Amino acid sequence: MRRELRKVLSFLLVLVTVVGTGISFNGNVVNAFGPNVLYVPPVDSPSYGALSPRAIQLKYSGINNNKMYATFEQTSNTTPVFPIYESVDNGVTWNQVGEVEDTQNGWGMLNCPELFELPQPIGNMPAGTMLLAGNSVPSNKAATKLELYKSNDLGRTWTYVSTIAEGGRNDIGYDPIWEPFFLVHNHKLIVYYSDERDPAHAQKLVHQTTLEGTNWGPVVVDVAFADSKLRPGMPTIAKMGNDKYAMTYEMVGYPGVPNYLKISADPESWNPTEVGTLVGYGGSPYISALGDGRLVLNVAGKKEVLINSSRVDASGSWVPYNPLVDAGYNRQLLPLSNGRLFIPQAGFFSGKNTVKYGDMSVGYYKLINVKSGKALGVLEGGTANGNHLVQWSSGTNSLDQYWLISTAESGYAPNGYKSIVNAKSGKVAGILEGSTTEGAKAVLWTDNNSDDQQWTLQASGNYYKIVNRYSGQTLGIAQGSTEEGAQVIQQADAGSTDQLWELVPDEGHIMVDSYRMVNVNSGKVLGIYQGSMADGGKAVQWTSGISSHDQNWFVVSTADGYTKLVNTNSRKNLGILGGSLANGAQSVQWNDNGSNDQQWTLEPSGEFYNIINRNSGKVLAVDQGSTTEGANIIQANNTGSASQHWKLVTNR
Repeated sequence: MRRELRKVLSFLLVLVTVVGTGISFNGNVVNAFGPNVLYVPPVDSPSYGALSPRAIQLKYSGINNNKMYATFEQTSNTTPVFPIYESVDNGVTWNQVGEVEDTQNGWGMLNCPELFELPQPIGNMPAGTMLLAGNSVPSNKAATKLELYKSNDLGRTWTYVSTIAEGGRNDIGYDPIWEPFFLVHNHKLIVYYSDERDPAHAQKLVHQTTLEGTNWGPVVVDVAFADSKLRPGMPTIAKMGNDKYAMTYEMVGYPGVPNYLKISADPESWNPTEVGTLVGYGGSPYISALGDGRLVLNVAGKKEVLINSSRVDASGSWVPYNPLVDAGYNRQLLPLSNGRLFIPQAGFFSGKNTVKYGDMSVGYYKLINVKSGKALGVLEGGTANGNHLVQWSSGTNSLDQYWLISTAESGYAPNGYKSIVNAKSGKVAGILEGSTTEGAKAVLWTDNNSDDQQWTLQASGNYYKIVNRYSGQTLGIAQGSTEEGAQVIQQADAGSTDQLWELVPDEGHIMVDSYRMVNVNSGKVLGIYQGSMADGGKAVQWTSGISSHDQNWFVVSTADGYTKLVNTNSRKNLGILGGSLANGAQSVQWNDNGSNDQQWTLEPSGEFYNIINRNSGKVLAVDQGSTTEGANIIQANNTGSASQHWKLVTNR
């Protein structure tokens, strides 16, 4: 949705600003920053100044991985361009390094630029190529051309690639095209966009594909409705943990501009007349997937960021976080390699917008009792209201032991109090029946905003006291027990160690339900060389490291009884290079293509496993039985050697 209509609606949006104080957690955890300023429009620039910021972090560019690039649309008294900014410190500071100008029409670049890094070659464009799509628009707004540019020098210079599509005047009701979004699937580059050109629809969502970037296939309809008043717009797509795809879009024409979420197993087929599930109001939704599979969502009318508690799909609870960055039209959510979430923002259609940005934690925590060393969890992993909170040994792969401190940085609960939200159920920690009695039990309950569900975290050296707002008492263990399953209660502060808790962060990389695979011979773990995200990244052994996210693997069962080993860092499957049957063939990661070489059998061998490839019948092994760092992982005939045996260790 664009221009004059959007200006009117922006005045109707209610923005909620909640002010709170931050917690500085102990350990190697990055503190939040922002809102910082990326760009201030010149004094004489036309209204609205700037809109629709977009950023990417490189994943497929070798030594340049983790560098970030950002752009936005800007109004100008001269020919508008899309400026390109670079950050080498995870988005904390930025410098302009280039710009994308209209080299084809001499018009100017305007409307919702979209940045993207190719994860694999497309035509003669190698993996790591930076792409930008946006509209070429003349000064009289008489036409829109959706154009594709590329850069192979880290955004310094840009070259025209192709015109994806052409539309009418750059105003609602005059058949424009706008709001692109990129995806690569099945070796094709896909561009989704909003399209007014069909006279049977006020607007619809469509996509086109290309195999080489220059020749674009036919227009495919993704969302379209018979009601001529409806204008679905602003599509964004995220791949979920179950390998299906989630699309969000706005529905202009319904009261409050609702936002919807649709699911498809195939990102090129969306059942156009299916509306989907309502996920909020205000328009311009944006969805992305965190490193651990959780979906993260925001909408224009809300400052809060919603994160789904499921790490597989959208079936969980939408848990609100309150970021440091305000609400805004077309605000992006970019997961970073350090496990945090980067948020660029540029206001709405009134006034002159400054482009701002900040980041936030999106990880869960384990709350470890200092006296017992055990983790806060829910009795028998329950999810029902009233289930008791207990302590239990950590490292059992239990989702109920992970907690969201929903106000860890900016305060979501009123007055800066904290909600402690369970990752499994989405319910919060509170005190049974809101009791103020010493010894009252801590329980799980649906969040009803009551004071007994709100807490302060008071630093005590390297640990925290967790103090209930309603009773003023401290979270501890009944009788100071160190036993499994001991009840968690509230009690007067006695200064005892059972009332102290360590917050161990899961910044989106320590994977619940994931494993490390330890070679019995070397004691080293299965990982991907240099943490590569690319297809063909070779599997090697390396000393286990807490920051080495490529060493974590999901063990996923297939319908016909085999197992896929999915790298939690890249979300790619372990397979054999070229589907080879040969002894000594290299094991690599690759996008899931359904091939037999990506399927395995985990066969017990004493207390360890042989990992047998379905395609070749050979076992996963360390090349030549090596114990050195970086030794290749191959397939080999089963000789019964220790270098072919693996131990599966669950992550905390």
